[in-house]
Amino acid sequence: MKVDMSPKAITARLKATSELRDLCIALGGDRLREKIFSTLSEECRQKILLKKKETQKNSSFL
Repeated sequence: MKVDMSPKAITARLKATSELRDLCIALGGDRLREKIFSTLSEECRQKILLKKKETQKNSSFL
């Protein structure tokens, strides 16, 4: 069996993997999110918190 290594196929697999990871974290609840969050670098944590604030700010306008 050959694996499709075209850029389009790789992008599709990465997107599917990312979505599955997000789903697993969401189903894992707050405890799992905190555990993963604590393993990230400070720079990465700040980016996530900033993105979360922007998302909340944008959703408040709807």
